Amino acid sequence: MSSIQRAFRFAVERLAPSVRPTGTLSLYATFSGPLNAEGATAEAALAIGFLALLKGDHLKQDITITGTLEGDGRIGQVAQVAEKTTAAARAGYHVLLVPRGQFYAPRVNRVSLNLESNVLVREVETIEEAYEIMTGKKL
Repeated sequence: MSSIQRAFRFAVERLAPSVRPTGTLSLYATFSGPLNAEGATAEAALAIGFLALLKGDHLKQDITITGTLEGDGRIGQVAQVAEKTTAAARAGYHVLLVPRGQFYAPRVNRVSLNLESNVLVREVETIEEAYEIMTGKKL
């Protein structure tokens, strides 16, 4: 199952039975920063995007997220946090949400990242937590 399919299935199952989508969904996405072949590091972003779409909520335009999607709604670890922070800054984001425990990774110099990129890096543990930050609404 692809990352897009996993994220969509998670969103539909998370909102069931309140949302019963029918019809066709066309998706256009842009990614800034490194992606692996499966795109797993975009799963959290995709899930939050699908949830917002299905609920009719708007995403804040200056916040982005990186992380894999765990089956229980936790946001999983990723690699290359420093590179993703730089990519977020180049794309004009002011906040980058990362999986809990990743901001303090030994290889990430958080002081220079924040000074150089002007991006606030914030840790999140669950899709629900990230959704509230990214939409201003509870899931």
